[in-house]
Amino acid sequence: MFFDKNERRTFARMKVDCDITYRHINDANVVDSKIISGTGKNISGNGILFTTKEPLKPGNKLELNVVPRLKEVTPPLSAIVNVIRVIPENTPGRYTVGGAFDKIY
Repeated sequence: MFFDKNERRTFARMKVDCDITYRHINDANVVDSKIISGTGKNISGNGILFTTKEPLKPGNKLELNVVPRLKEVTPPLSAIVNVIRVIPENTPGRYTVGGAFDKIY
């Protein structure tokens, strides 16, 4: 693995191809009961990039779970994520979402 010396990120990104699930957290910190799925694309110590069918908005707060395909190799990860950016994909109804970890547990 080669690292770009011009990279300004604090943590390197790691490509992933795994299932994720998330639930919305409202302004009163109440977690919604509806579970929504997506696909993880990359992850770092600061955040995650994933795709979903839901048009999220920057500022949304999520309870997110990363579900690795090889559970015996990598444990699941749960986190509170703040949505930073949302980019519509070329495929209608699909979105790429960048989020920052607020809390990992």
